[in-house]
Amino acid sequence: MVIHPLVSKSKSMTESESNSEELTEEEYTYHTDEDQSLSEAVIWAVSAFTGRETITANANGTQEALEPLFDTIDPDALDSLFQTAEDRESMVGTVEFWYCGCEVTVDSTGFVIVTKR
Repeated sequence: MVIHPLVSKSKSMTESESNSEELTEEEYTYHTDEDQSLSEAVIWAVSAFTGRETITANANGTQEALEPLFDTIDPDALDSLFQTAEDRESMVGTVEFWYCGCEVTVDSTGFVIVTKR
């Protein structure tokens, strides 16, 4: 896991494009909804990018589901990463990690970028 200050990415989105999704063959960009945690956004973005279900749909487990996020990163820590304890103001930065064979970049503005590398 790598944590570093917010750096400009190759894809930038305007505020009018928030809550949007962009899918290309190599990269998927997702912006969290106001009532959605970062960990939930990561799960939904990786699911959309890979075509895998968020959970196993049947008892036989025949549909391929995502691995549990907590096997890769602590979801509670991810959700609180960009907030300070004292004043609950947002901090600026990004976190990158591998999840289900994808590189996931989450930034403090709520964007989740999933790439296959």
